[in-house]
Amino acid sequence: MTSDTTKEHRRNHEGDADALGPPRQSPARYQPFPTALLPGPLARLVSEAAVATVCDETYFALPMLSVLAASIGTTRRIRLKSRWCEPSVVWSVVVAPSGTQKSAGPEEASGPLRQRQSEAFKSYNAEMQEHTVSLAKYETARQQWMSRGMSKNETPPPRPAEPQPERHIVQDVTVEALAPILKANPRGLLVLRDELAGWLKSFDAYKSGKGGDAAHWLEMHGARELTVDRKGGDPKTIFVPRAAVSVTGTIQPRVLQESLGREQFESGLAARLLLAMPPRRPKKWTDAEVSPSALEGYRRVVHGLLSLRHAIGPDGAPEPIDLTLTPAGRQAFIDFYTEHAGRQADTGDEDLSAAFSKLEGYAARFALIVHCVRGVIGDPTLADASMIDEDSIGRGVGIARWFASETERIYAEFRRAGTDQEAERIRLWIEGRGGRVTVRDFHRANQQRYAKAVDARKALERLAAAELGAFGFSQDEGRPSEWFDLGGHSDSDKTSDGTPENRGFVNVTGSEKSGPPVSSTGV
Repeated sequence: MTSDTTKEHRRNHEGDADALGPPRQSPARYQPFPTALLPGPLARLVSEAAVATVCDETYFALPMLSVLAASIGTTRRIRLKSRWCEPSVVWSVVVAPSGTQKSAGPEEASGPLRQRQSEAFKSYNAEMQEHTVSLAKYETARQQWMSRGMSKNETPPPRPAEPQPERHIVQDVTVEALAPILKANPRGLLVLRDELAGWLKSFDAYKSGKGGDAAHWLEMHGARELTVDRKGGDPKTIFVPRAAVSVTGTIQPRVLQESLGREQFESGLAARLLLAMPPRRPKKWTDAEVSPSALEGYRRVVHGLLSLRHAIGPDGAPEPIDLTLTPAGRQAFIDFYTEHAGRQADTGDEDLSAAFSKLEGYAARFALIVHCVRGVIGDPTLADASMIDEDSIGRGVGIARWFASETERIYAEFRRAGTDQEAERIRLWIEGRGGRVTVRDFHRANQQRYAKAVDARKALERLAAAELGAFGFSQDEGRPSEWFDLGGHSDSDKTSDGTPENRGFVNVTGSEKSGPPVSSTGV
């Protein structure tokens, strides 16, 4: 890859910032997803879909990563060391309030997979009709064998095998329901849920000592062995050698608090979630639409990934093909690993450190996805389809670094809101008035809460100390007036119900910006 091309891939949407350079230590504001790091057809669809829906590109990029990972499935792995392989599994979650068209992303990204599964079900229905006829013939032959052939030690007629539908997408998130589908579909599956609350809340069983599901999901994130003992059905025990399940969906910030508890952080499940919480955008009508050529280009990518085949092991079972790194690709990953390890050690936050540790593997997984996509689109710069080069590693690392900054920002937002509920209520009240209020007006509107003007000012000082705004002075009808301005610190993706809970995120708050001004009766 040329130096000019490398620089282009490394640029983010803010201009000349280097997506692969040293990340900011305390990201205070949302940074756009580095769409330019995605191969051409993917970047084009993400950009066009975001324009057509007036949504952040993250809404489409995150579910796309999970769809692509599921399309590759267990056919390929990236081998970093002799005993360190990363599978093609991605768990992505867009955190957004209702009314933000957040469903558009998963629907658009999963379109080719849903089409493929719909076609598979049509074939399956035809096969089942043939199976019904074959089963009737089998029963007749079996009766004949039982009446005369059994006594003559004749071989019984073979029972025709029941057809299994090709599956790519599932909505049922119980491990017992997933296990037989995974066994019949060794490539793996995608859990696609518009609202992921049901999936996350299913881990509440962890609290009552029934944490088997959580443990099973951790295995599926690593595409490892899965053994499930079922209460009913046949067989009672299902064994899947490589259970790969990618996940994508959306969740409201407040619901995230209710669904993701301390147990999920301690088990490591929370650290495996790729979270993004883009700021809310006002709805606007646009005549823009996604072009047919962009949709077709993306469809070809997904179908190309679905055409990848497993290797066949000595026992005839499908096995993944392990892809190694070119020397330059290996050095690029080592450089990232070393730098990222330092960042992880400097966090001082156990939960954030755990999330950073998983991003090491995710960087490799993203590189694997990019490499496979480059292969199916016939990228002329891809010299060897069996080895992952510096270009793919660079793109994967750039995406992982974006997730590191976004995860750090989200964790900080959630914890800041939970640390000072009073400051958060005040911030929202000021935000409802356009982001600025005079100290005098703030006191007058909230005298029931702050009897003295000095107490009202101290409340605003708490916001300033938390870097949520700043004081200023101006002339108001000939007299100086002190005001408090949220300024650049006023993000529209925070709200609060004022109810602290003993959660992993310490009161994860909502993200719906108020429409009309808040009542003047105070906070």
